[in-house]
Amino acid sequence: MERYIKLYQDVIEPGVRDSMIELFNQQDSVQRSSPIMNFTEINLNQNREVWGQYTDYLTYNFKQVLEQYRTELEITTWPEKYAFEEIRMKKYEPDIGKFDQHVDVGDYSSARRFLVFFAYLNDGVGGETSFDTMGINIPRRAGSVLVFPPHWTYPHTGRVCRNDPKYIIGSYLHYV
Repeated sequence: MERYIKLYQDVIEPGVRDSMIELFNQQDSVQRSSPIMNFTEINLNQNREVWGQYTDYLTYNFKQVLEQYRTELEITTWPEKYAFEEIRMKKYEPDIGKFDQHVDVGDYSSARRFLVFFAYLNDGVGGETSFDTMGINIPRRAGSVLVFPPHWTYPHTGRVCRNDPKYIIGSYLHYV
C-alpha cells in the first residue's frame, strides 16, 4: 500500500509559492476549528478574479504529476471521466495548527474522491504529513506535491508546525 504514496519535488515554482502566500495573507479566510483540526483556508475557485491564474497553474501542474504517478505505478485501469475538486489553500499557525488523524473520504458527498493532491508551499520545522499506521512521515518541502488515495486505508495526520506557519494547497480527483 505504501507504493501509492508518492512525493514529487520541485513542482511549484518559488515565485508562485511566494506570491500565493502573500496573497493568502491579504485575503479573508475561513477559520476551521474543532477538537481534531485548526487552520484557516480559502477556496481558490470561488474568486477567479484574484486566484484564476494560480488555479490554472496548479491544475496544469497537478495534471503533469498525475501522468507521472500513473506511469510510475503502471496504472492501466483508470476512470474514463474525472475532474479536480475545487482547490483550497490552508494556513496552519505555529504550535496550534493541526489536522489529527483522519481520512478524506468519510461520507456520501466525499465518496467521489479517489486521489489526493497536497502541494507544500513553504519549508519549516514540523508540519509533516504522517501515515502513522504505515510508519511513513512526509516532511513539508516547499514546491513538492504529495499524492495518495483518500480512503480508509490511508489515515493521515497533519502535524503541528513549529516556529513558522505551514501553507499547503489541496485538491482531489473526483469520479465524474
